[in-house]
Amino acid sequence: MSRRMLDFDWESLTHQVQDSVCQDEGDKELATRVRLFLCVNRNGFRHIIVSSEGGVVRLCGLVKSFYIRQMALALTLRVAGVRQVVDDLEVDLSESLQRRSIGPK
Repeated sequence: MSRRMLDFDWESLTHQVQDSVCQDEGDKELATRVRLFLCVNRNGFRHIIVSSEGGVVRLCGLVKSFYIRQMALALTLRVAGVRQVVDDLEVDLSESLQRRSIGPK
């Protein structure tokens, strides 16, 4: 798949991982692979911060729904080299409540 086909900036994604707390190159590489895998699979994962230490991946940040949170955790476990996922994601409840109030009554 061409990088141009995707609507996000690959360099900024890998930069976010490099700026996070990763102990060595293997951890940075794993965190980068997780970050890219999440962003390729869904647009709602862009604001997730990924860090890694010894195969343990930590996801931090604010997501729009519990569904997106669960998907991020499940997709992260599918990346080769991930042994465990630490969930530090928060759900923006105001966003979830706003969506429900818009729906049919």
